Formats: sequence, C-alpha cells, structure tokens
Amino acid sequence: MSSNLNVLRDLLLTCPTSSKEEIFEKCHIDTNKKFAFQLIILYGNEIVPKEKKLNEEVTYNNLDDNQFFDYLINQFETYNKYKEEDETNFNNLELVDVLCTHLDSIIATHLATKDDIKPEVKEKTQEEIIEILKGNTNMNEIIKTLVFDIKDITFFKKILHDFPNVFEKHLKKEQNIHFLVEKYINLAKEENINVSDLIASSKIISYIVNNTSVNLPAKDRQKHIKTLGTTISKLSTSKYSDYHRKRIISALNILIEAIKNTMPPTKEKFEIRLNQKYGIKPEFSEQALKEMEHYKKVNDKLYVDLTSKFVITVDGNKTNCSEDAFSVEQLENGNYLLGIYITDVHSYIKDNSILELEAYNRAKTIYLPDQLLTMFPNDLVYNQFSLCENKKKYVMAHLFELSPKFDLVKHDIKRAIIEVDVNKSIKDIEKDVNKIKDQKISDMYQTLLYISNRIRKHNPFVKKHYSSKPKNNKSVGDSMNDIISNLMMYLNYNVDHDYRKLDMPCIYKIYSMGAPVTSAKDSGSKKLLISEHIINSLDEIPDRSHYSINNNTSSIKNLCVSMPMTVPVRNYAALQNQKLVQKYLIDKQPIKDKELYELEEQLDIISKHLNEKNKLINEYIEEYRYGFKKYKK
Repeated sequence: MSSNLNVLRDLLLTCPTSSKEEIFEKCHIDTNKKFAFQLIILYGNEIVPKEKKLNEEVTYNNLDDNQFFDYLINQFETYNKYKEEDETNFNNLELVDVLCTHLDSIIATHLATKDDIKPEVKEKTQEEIIEILKGNTNMNEIIKTLVFDIKDITFFKKILHDFPNVFEKHLKKEQNIHFLVEKYINLAKEENINVSDLIASSKIISYIVNNTSVNLPAKDRQKHIKTLGTTISKLSTSKYSDYHRKRIISALNILIEAIKNTMPPTKEKFEIRLNQKYGIKPEFSEQALKEMEHYKKVNDKLYVDLTSKFVITVDGNKTNCSEDAFSVEQLENGNYLLGIYITDVHSYIKDNSILELEAYNRAKTIYLPDQLLTMFPNDLVYNQFSLCENKKKYVMAHLFELSPKFDLVKHDIKRAIIEVDVNKSIKDIEKDVNKIKDQKISDMYQTLLYISNRIRKHNPFVKKHYSSKPKNNKSVGDSMNDIISNLMMYLNYNVDHDYRKLDMPCIYKIYSMGAPVTSAKDSGSKKLLISEHIINSLDEIPDRSHYSINNNTSSIKNLCVSMPMTVPVRNYAALQNQKLVQKYLIDKQPIKDKELYELEEQLDIISKHLNEKNKLINEYIEEYRYGFKKYKK
C-alpha cells in the first residue's frame, strides 16, 4: 500500500536514532513505544486480510515497557504466521520485508538490553588514540590501534614503510595476525559497529596478509579463513536476532573476501559484488521514478524575473549538467553586480518525498572512472536541474554588489528565474579569450578574473586555501577553474556569514588544509619510538573532512569550516542547507523553541549519516578504481 509506504518513510525520517539499512533507515529503539506501535500497525495492514483484522485498539501509553513489548512480540508472532501461510498476496513485498526487519531488530534490541544495557560503540577521539599510543612499545597494541582506531590504509602503509623491519618481524608471526582476526570477529559481533569501519579495518588486514614482505604461508591464510568460517557456522540463533546474525555474517564475509583477495571473472560480476558489499544501488526504485513524473508545483510569484540578464555557465569539458551560472555588469553608480546562480533543487523536490529519501541514502553523486552514480535520477539531473541555454530555470540567485575595487557592498539572496544565454566549456572560454572569438565573453572573463584575484587576496576563507602567491603565467583554462572555485567558496562564506546571524542550525563541512604526511626519515624522527612517530603524524592524515552542526572549530589552525550551498544537485548536505536558507533567511519563517530543538536534532542525525556514507563511498571508489585498472588490463 503506497499510503503505508509514505507513513513508514515519514516515521523513519524523524527517527531519533538511525543507521543505514538498504533504502530505508534502520532504527534501534527500545523505548519509543509510539514508533514501534505504528510499525506493528503498518505490518498488520500489509499482512492480515481485512476480514481477519486483529484488535489493535491498545492504549500503549497505559502499558509499562515490559507489558508493551509482550504485546508487541505476541502481535508480531501472530502476523508472522499469516506471512508464512501465503506470501503471494502482498501488495508490496519489499515493504513487508522492511517492516519485518525493523520490528525484529526493535524486539531483539529490547530483549538484549532488558537485563544488561550495552554501551554504544563509539569511535575513539584523537586525544584517546594519543593516550593509548603515548610511550607504548607493545607492537600488538600499536598495530591494533592503527587497524581498528585510525583505520586509514594510506596512513598504515606509510608507517609500515617508515619502520619496515619492526613491522615485518612482528607480522611474520602467525599468532600476531590471528590476534587481529580475533579482534575483528569481536567487533563484528558488536550490535552498533559501523560497516564502514569494518571495511576499512578489513582492507588493512588484507594488505598485511597479502603483503609480499610479510610472506604469509598459504596454510596460515587458509587457517584465518577457516577461523572466520567456523565463527559463522557457530553463531547462535538464540543469542542473536535474525537481523543481527545476518549482519555479523555479512561483516565476517567482508574479511574472508579481503583475505582471499580474488577477483570475479568479469567486470560486471565485480561491480555486482562491490555494490552489494557497500550497499550501493546504481538503479533508482520504481517508487522514486514514478514520483519523478509529478514534480512539485512551483509558485512563480516567489521568484524574481532575472531573464533579462546576460548569464553564462562554464563547466568542465566532459560535464553534461550545468548547475551554476554567472553574470556580471557595471551599475550606474560605478559599482559591479556579480550574480552567481545555483539550481533551485528544492523547487522540484517535495519535502520527505521518496526522491529526497533516495538522495539521503545516496548522500552524494559518486564519480567513477567510467561512470557517474548520480544522487537523483538522470532525467532530473540532466534536464530539469541543468541550466540549459535558452530555457527558463528556477535558481537561487546570489547577487553581490561590489565597489570599483571589488570590495563587498551588499549581498542579496533571492529565488529567481533566469534564462542562460550560452553554455560554455573551459575549452570554449580559452578559444573566446585567446582568439578574441567573442568580445563579450572575453570581457566578462577579465572582469571575473579581477574579482577572483581580489577575493583570493582579501577574503579570509578563500585565502586560507592557498599557500603560495598566484602565478602570473597561468593558462586561461587554469585561471577559469580558479575563478569558479574562488567564487563558489566566496558564495559559501557569505551565505554562512548571513545565516549565522539568525543563530539557527545548519550542516557545516569541516576539513583540514594540512600538509601531506611526512616520513620518519624526512622529519628526523628515526630514533623516535614508533608510537611517538604515529602521534606526531596524526594531524597530517589527509582528507579528514566531515559534516557537523557545530561551527566552533573555525579558529583551529589548518581547519576550514564551510556551509556547503553550491552543489545541491549532487550533495545532500548542500540540498538541506538550500532548504534552510529559503525557509529562514529568505522567507524569514518563524520557529518555536521546540521546533528549533527538533531541527537541530534532525540535522545532527543527517550529519552523522552523511559522515558514515562518505566513509563507505570513499572506500567503494578506491576499490572500484583498483578493479577498473585490473579489468582494463
């Protein structure tokens, strides 16, 4: 029933504690009786024939936790009997399975925590890691910290390269690798462990096992695989719920495949296995594609008509979707008006729709060597969202009035309708400027270049991204790339500046601008303890970006805090921020204290989900690239 699907979707989107489970959100709740009660009603609606409906008029508020869960278990078991009798009459088997999985997990969580409340598995902070490593000479503990706490294979390879003799001598002993396998097994059994963490750890263990320097005998490799297989066969059905047991088996199989280090016979089979491993769904659900046929009705009265402006898009030579555009003109007072236009995705996508839920689960567009896995269906991305020339499009218009010296005078954000005059590639711009093929474009390029250089020199946020002075001999193409990058950072900076005045939550991207990791030899730390060298290198681990609702880290050296706004077509955080800006900065929508708290809680959930997804996606891309090169040969 589509109505049941909608109710489930709404419930899961507002769930206070969640982690990914296929297309829907997996909720572990042992106290939210209202939520569990709604799920059992939905399950009954899908399972039980109308003429055999059971009495569901139970006032759950009048039951204590144990009484309520006794009722829930009885109802669940009764419905499952109907399910076992006939699975052919269900309108939506996928929905039935999802509901069954949720209820099974909720009941299992309640039973598991009834007598003994298990602490949530939390990722160690850098301070905690440093405390473990400080003065530590135990190689088992050091390697365990690298594999299960730091979990960065590039960093691990670097440390191994710096101290090869010590690591190889230790890892040549089979019992030391067995120690890592056992630790992995214990982690896999933890109910709240993140799949991305297990995948990251499994890759390091696989690297150790398959490293030619370690030279692990084949019989020892098989011994570890057998240990994992035996653990799977001995998993108790009474100790673990069906869902938890499947989750453990899946986690252990990840390490088995990693240790085997075998490739499927074809690239197609490799992709299927990889997609299953990481929960990647290249295709969109039927519900999402159906929903796509009915776009949200847009109120044109909310949009300012800017179709008279000369607007261009500039994209990479292989880009098929133009999601941002530019205009620049000189005003009568001598000032300049810079326009940066971003596709208004929110104008097409309904709040809490299936399309938005799928975008949430995908988190962002995935760029692979031979294909793109888009956050939204292709028809939306390349037709509705793309700012194609000579077509009217809904955008968020960021209008910057700049003085003759390009200092900011005023910044306005408006919903607007534009009509792009021309779509340009980087190569097109090079031709227009170098050969003066189009004087209007050439003049626009020069003005944008002046603005970009001024921003780079004086804006504190943009300036932070550059460690050296700009080169004077850059090509037009490289300069155009810099212009786009600088203007997008400038937009994010100014929106963040205006939005912070509201004292409202949003999603921030926090990332390090640290230098590449240096080796022990380069840093003169050859005589340092290995643990001390690791501690000294921790700050230099590259690409430690994450999302957060907290912005109080902007004063920390080499750390940048940005409010992403410019890529809502391919980034879920930017889509959420676009909605927030429209509601509270443009429409000035009032919000009550309770609603503010709920919004903050919801954005925090989204941030954590995106962080988990990004870790998975990064691992997925790395493994895909490795396979792509292998099959290409």
